[in-house]
Amino acid sequence: MPEKATLKTVAEAAGVSLATASLALRNRPMVAEETCRRVQQIAAKLRYRPDPIATTLAAQRADPRAPSFRGQLAFLTGEDVPAALWKTWSTHRKLHAGAKRRAEQLGYGMEEYSLFDPAISPTRLRSILASRGVPGLLLHRMQGEGYARLRRLGTGSFACAALGWRCAEEHFHSATNDQFEAVALGMRKLRELGYRRVGLLLDPGVDLRLAHRFRGGYLGGFTFADGDAPPPVWSELDDHAGIVKWIRGYGIDAVLSLPYPFHTVLRRLGFSIPRDLGFAYLDVHAEDPLFEDCAGVDQRQEAVGAAGVDLVVSQLHRREAGAPDCQKVVMIEGLWREGWSAPARGRGRRTRA
Repeated sequence: MPEKATLKTVAEAAGVSLATASLALRNRPMVAEETCRRVQQIAAKLRYRPDPIATTLAAQRADPRAPSFRGQLAFLTGEDVPAALWKTWSTHRKLHAGAKRRAEQLGYGMEEYSLFDPAISPTRLRSILASRGVPGLLLHRMQGEGYARLRRLGTGSFACAALGWRCAEEHFHSATNDQFEAVALGMRKLRELGYRRVGLLLDPGVDLRLAHRFRGGYLGGFTFADGDAPPPVWSELDDHAGIVKWIRGYGIDAVLSLPYPFHTVLRRLGFSIPRDLGFAYLDVHAEDPLFEDCAGVDQRQEAVGAAGVDLVVSQLHRREAGAPDCQKVVMIEGLWREGWSAPARGRGRRTRA
């Protein structure tokens, strides 16, 4: 039986050092592409296979708290909203925090940029990113005019991933919450708590950006649960009289809501929560006073941000840039958070004024 090929065997056959052979087999960007290809071809010819035990030990020796610095990534916002504003929104603040934390774990810094910075045109921004050696972009809140500016920036030389929702007008990988399942999860939990007529209040702009995934999960939840005809999704959020008629006319006993803080609106309309109406959010943040400890689905936005970084870094390792041939969407599952606004029916319920 021929002797098993080792990394040293591959390095000697390729005429490179052990370190270079190891980096080349992992497609690391500090090794020339031609060298990577040649080392990999030689490894394949010699039928080299990494030792899984040695690989595991090497990974354990690496200190994740102090990774070697590999460069900067850009967190690029595509909506005309200043960072001081979007960072007040828990969803986007967590996306950013999760992405930054994951980038640092992998040895990357992360800087913030906006396509709507009045002092920097998209073409100027491209020059800045190139001069700073930024290889990857995290695309945040891309919509409308942001897409036009992104095209002027040019993405052909960057590894890109969208955060929070799929890019509708550009073909990039993306990381997002599983919105379809988030609604289904909310409905399952409310049904387990004894609610039978669940209504969905949905911001129409969000509904459009997410290609009706919340709406689809809601309709599917009724169709597959018990064949019950669902109340129509209500998106006329300023029509308060209509909301009252919708709740009473369809006998709704619990509401799932995306706009917030909508539980306070329902209070002003005369509904006592949870005595008259159970209530839960589809994107709840327990630590944010705005939500007042309401029940709902935690979309785990930090994990979404981290997944976006993983998508970008994996492209860098494969030397990929620009729009991919096949779009990959990573969906993060949500978690149900209990709260005073949706107790089990028939048990002692406390209300909040």
